[in-house]
Parts: sequence; structure tokens; C-alpha cells
Amino acid sequence: MQYKNIETKNHKSSFEVSLDQDAISKIIDQKINEKQRSRILINDKPTVEIDFKALHPILAYATKDIDYWETASVGSNAIHDPYDIPVDKIDDAEARRSLVKLLFLMALNANDETKAYQAVIGKWDYSKYPYHGLFTHDYLARLLGIIKEYHSPIADLFCTGAGINLMNTDSQIVEYIIKDFTEARIPILTIHDSFVVPFGLEDRLHTQMQTAFEWITGNHNIKTKFNTNMTVARLNEFKYSTGMDREYYLSNVQQLQRDRCKGYVERYEKHKRYFSQQ
Repeated sequence: MQYKNIETKNHKSSFEVSLDQDAISKIIDQKINEKQRSRILINDKPTVEIDFKALHPILAYATKDIDYWETASVGSNAIHDPYDIPVDKIDDAEARRSLVKLLFLMALNANDETKAYQAVIGKWDYSKYPYHGLFTHDYLARLLGIIKEYHSPIADLFCTGAGINLMNTDSQIVEYIIKDFTEARIPILTIHDSFVVPFGLEDRLHTQMQTAFEWITGNHNIKTKFNTNMTVARLNEFKYSTGMDREYYLSNVQQLQRDRCKGYVERYEKHKRYFSQQ
């Protein structure tokens, strides 16, 4: 899939970001978890992170001209969350979903089933979910068969290396969004299929995520997830509240006034001095 009327080119931005290059590299390398990312400040302001829900499964359906979220509730095996699939011998709901998601994505990316199973075994977080010895190739093959049953329209894509094309589509969506923000001189950070922007710009980001997805795939429905940070919409919801809601509102306003660690203050001052000399 390609842009219809967007010229692909490199974009340089001169916006100020309260992160040094090392910090940005750590974010890109996924070395900062979601909780830590929620404390990122840009231009000394709090941020909001939004990510696409189940982007690659939805893109896989789009290759078949199927709008997944529009049709998710149709059929005998109808499901809403594409990873909400029964898993044998795992009772914990979070662990079940994590395993289905990991196998689903590895199978989309792998060229054959053996490589998909090996990737799952190698990438599974045994410290968080200690299912040692459970994930044999036979066990994972049975689970992959169930995934294919639930997702029969895209069953032929698994273990064919189709993921490389999905990543290309993903990258075009990301480029579309970044282009909009950088041309408006607004800082934006990306982490896979999620985006971090300054507080107050979450509505613009969400609109651009919707627009980019429609533009690239031709489908209209997306689902997104916000991090736990305060947003303008949530502030407005409690702005005129009284009683307990008022206290909740005031406590969340305080979230926007976070303590700055010594390292952050030093980097931010260095950053301001640098740009004041430009």
C-alpha cells in the first residue's frame, strides 16, 4: 500500500524537546516501559500517549478488504479483541492474551511455523509468567490452529512472511502522522504503534491517527488506547464538579505539576542554553 497523494520525504524539525538524544534513543529502543514513559516531559510540559489497538491484525484484515472492527461482532466465532481466544492450561486472563498476541504476531512475521514457535519460546517473559516447559511446538501448533479458526479470513497469511508488508503499511501510517506534527512544528515521539505528544494535543493526535489509517488502508474504524496521564477531556469533565469529584479534579491537576529530578533539570537547562544560541 502507498500514499495516494502524500509525497514521501525526510522531515527535519527544529522544535524544542526536553530530552537529550540518549533519552530519545532509549525510548525508540523500547528501554523505557509504559509507566516511565508516562512521566516524559516535552518542553517541560506533561505528555499523553495514544496507541493503536491490535494494529497489525487489523492491517492483516485490511489486506483482504475487511474492516475488522466493523465486522468483529459478526459470525459464529465473533470476537471483539482479536487476541481474546481460549488457551489450554493457562487460567490467567492476562497471560492468555499475552500468549495469543505473541504467537499471532510471530506467526504473521515468520516464514514458517517452526520459526514462529521458536520466536515465541525465546521472547516469552518467563519471569512474569513462569510457564516453563509448557510451550512445546505441539502445544503452540494447536494454539495456532485455534487462532486460524477464529481468524479464518486471514489464516493464509500466517507463517508466510506477510508481516514485512504489514510493517511497511504501518510505517506509512506513522510517517503520515509524524509529517503532520513536524510540519506544524509540534514535537512527537513514536514507540512502535503508539505516539507521545504534549498535553493538550491528544485530540489532534487522535484525529490524525484516524485520518492516517483511513488514508493508507481505505478502512474507517480504529480503536485506540490512552495512557493513564491526565488529558484535557478528563480535566474538563471534572472542572465544574463538586464534592468528591472536585477533589478528584484537583488531585489530577496536581499530576500536571510533577517533580523534576536533578538530571532532568540539568538536561533541560542545557537544552535551553543550546537553543538560545541558535
